[in-house]
Amino acid sequence: MYRFDPTDRLGTRVYVSTVTGSVTRLTDDEKQWEANVFIFVHKFGFIPNKGLRDWSLVAVTGSTFAVSLLGVLLFFLTQPRRKPPKPDQAG
Repeated sequence: MYRFDPTDRLGTRVYVSTVTGSVTRLTDDEKQWEANVFIFVHKFGFIPNKGLRDWSLVAVTGSTFAVSLLGVLLFFLTQPRRKPPKPDQAG
């Protein structure tokens, strides 16, 4: 992959694939800042060790899934019990 840095005020960077010769990424300073924030928050980019980062993501995702299942279970366990209808006392 090749990187080209046009000289503009936006800090534009163009990445070209060496296999296909097509542009694979076009970014500038503002777009890259947003991408870095996304990686930091959603992919735990602040953890430099990839193994630790992957296990942390697995733990957080698994915990979130477990808590959501417990919420569904709690919903069904706390439903008010329906009383059977009273038989007619006429007659």
